Amino acid sequence: MKILIADDEKFSRMLIRDTLEDLDAELDFASDGHEALEKLKNEDYHVCVIDNIMPKLSGIEVIENLASDRCPEHIIMLTAMTQQRDQENARNCGIKHFITKPFSPVKLKTFIQDLFDDLK
Repeated sequence: MKILIADDEKFSRMLIRDTLEDLDAELDFASDGHEALEKLKNEDYHVCVIDNIMPKLSGIEVIENLASDRCPEHIIMLTAMTQQRDQENARNCGIKHFITKPFSPVKLKTFIQDLFDDLK
């Protein structure tokens, strides 16, 4: 399984890397929305863990600008934005999974492990 982690906060990327490193997965990282969009356009990922508030492009803008055939099967939005309208906007562009920041690393790992088990 190949996972893209897109978050502008270095600490969050490191925490996610440390949390997921023992899964049988290839991890790739992006530090802003533009970098995430480029990687998603050029690489195949099973899962994308994406922050919504990032420089250059938000997580929602990244997914909106991505052709539907390039979207990973599972997109997990990490967000501090918990209003219903924000989640509806994200769902409208194909994001189905949400984890609220600050997030539990154990919850994220369990969630991704469950996705991984479904993909087998």
